[in-house]
Amino acid sequence: MAVIGSIRKRAGLLIGIIAFALIAFILSDLLNSNSSLLSGGAETDVAIIKGEKIDVRDFESDVNELIESYKRNNQVATVEQEIVEQIREQAWSDMVNERLLGSQYKQIGLHLGPAELFDMFTGQNPPPQIRQAFTDPATGQFNPANVVNFLRGLDQQEPAVRLQWLEFEKGIQKDLIRQKYNQLISKGIYVTSEEVKRFNKSTNGAFTADYIVLDYTTIPDSEVEVSDEEIKSKYNEVKKNFKREASRKIEYVSFDITPSDQDRAEAKKYIDDRTEEFRTSDDDSLFVVLNADSKWDNTYKAKGTLSPMIDSIMFSADVGTMVGPYEENGVFKLAKLYDRINYPDSVKVRHILFSWQGAERANPQVTRTPQEARVLADSIYKIVKEDVSLFDQYARTYSDGPTKNVGGDLGWAKEGQFTPAFNDFVFQKKTGAVGFVQTEFGFHVINITGQSGGSPRVRVAVVDRLIEPSSETFEYHYGLANEFSGKNRDAASFDAAVKEMNLAVRTADNIIETAKTIPGIDAARPLVRWAYEGNRKPGDVSKVFSFDDTYVVAKLVSATEKGIADIESVRTELEVLVKKDKKAEILSEKIRAAGSNNINE
Repeated sequence: MAVIGSIRKRAGLLIGIIAFALIAFILSDLLNSNSSLLSGGAETDVAIIKGEKIDVRDFESDVNELIESYKRNNQVATVEQEIVEQIREQAWSDMVNERLLGSQYKQIGLHLGPAELFDMFTGQNPPPQIRQAFTDPATGQFNPANVVNFLRGLDQQEPAVRLQWLEFEKGIQKDLIRQKYNQLISKGIYVTSEEVKRFNKSTNGAFTADYIVLDYTTIPDSEVEVSDEEIKSKYNEVKKNFKREASRKIEYVSFDITPSDQDRAEAKKYIDDRTEEFRTSDDDSLFVVLNADSKWDNTYKAKGTLSPMIDSIMFSADVGTMVGPYEENGVFKLAKLYDRINYPDSVKVRHILFSWQGAERANPQVTRTPQEARVLADSIYKIVKEDVSLFDQYARTYSDGPTKNVGGDLGWAKEGQFTPAFNDFVFQKKTGAVGFVQTEFGFHVINITGQSGGSPRVRVAVVDRLIEPSSETFEYHYGLANEFSGKNRDAASFDAAVKEMNLAVRTADNIIETAKTIPGIDAARPLVRWAYEGNRKPGDVSKVFSFDDTYVVAKLVSATEKGIADIESVRTELEVLVKKDKKAEILSEKIRAAGSNNINE
């Protein structure tokens, strides 16, 4: 009860945390620079959370760790700027929570030990993330034994898998201890019976009233005059209602980086120089890998799914037929018919699964390593490939799959029901084929026993060259933007140059300090930061900013600081309020003149 009482006294802490997080988010933007906002801080101290100075290097370390985790989990080499911004927000939120809530956890003795964590992971009611990761897709059932089996074999997994699991476990642990804290908070806050009574009365009670409506619009605005003194008086009365957040208005011009004629000619020449060699190539896939900008596409395409420029040709031409060079969506291309097959509507297959400890949905009784599984699978594959009549016998003896007792028979299946590598084999090979495939479930020895229906599908080898700006083109457009910025350092010269050069001007208004985008520009943080720099004033012209395929030069049109708006900026709103007051007086006088206290008369 002492813990609950302590939390009950601190119920307002949650509101404080939220408010602080909002304020802290503004500070987080400073973590991209070496500015010092708070007094007494070193140059790299950008915020103070509960008395603790936050060093930008610590924050950047957390951000980089999350970015690397994102790359591993999503198997990508680079991360888009939009995702990076989201990761930065997550890192900042984690940092705030850790310092604010972490101290509360310690104060009340709240923790989550290894034994408790293991019990929660392997129990019948695990966290949603664990249940999702270890639920059998075929049955929809969660089996705690799969978790236990995976954890026991964790040391034998690849380092990348172990690291991914530790990151996964760390994230879940944070969520679980936060849930425990929130549960304690919810148990410590209650509603009294008297509050319930008042609430029910106010929401469910029935009342009867008579009223009349005299609309303000029945009096024309032209009949109501407003003086400057009345405007000033109303402003003083209601100015607290005109609080404004800081905002900026800018105008900007873009110098778009588009490929030059020379860039187009070089891309075309690149394709022309490879046309004849590709036509006579006897290893098209290797040629594509070595010469194309895009990756080799090994998938079979149905009619209607290829580019309209080659679709009809590829389904009527002979294998080896080449189309091009041709241009499509800013790319020069050569396309060559690589292969054509009859792609079945459904297949009947059987397989022998050789799993290993820790593989997806592996039986807890499986203790072999991946290497041992491969050796065994390869030996059985060689036997049944020579004599497929032995397939049923070996499946019943060796398979680790759920169809072991029926000779590994999976029955008839449509495309997409199997994992990709398995699916590709059974739909691209012919009836009777025996194959060896690795998936996340283990090694499979497969036999296709039947196929039905089907339609033609083709594989097309494409050599392409993107028509893109060269470094010289980037330098040329940067030179234009830099010259514009250098010659036009104030509003008057900016406007004159825009008119003389016939440039299109875009306007971005009401830009708040935490804005990430502005109209026409994604990931606009550098430009927003420029607009809010301490010495910035209306009329200033920016340096050149680079955003994707464009260079931008901006002019600060106006700057509104946080606080109460001045009287002139809200004059129109004040006039409306004064007129409303005067109309109310006129309407009230009409009611008084009626001379009755009964509105029904």
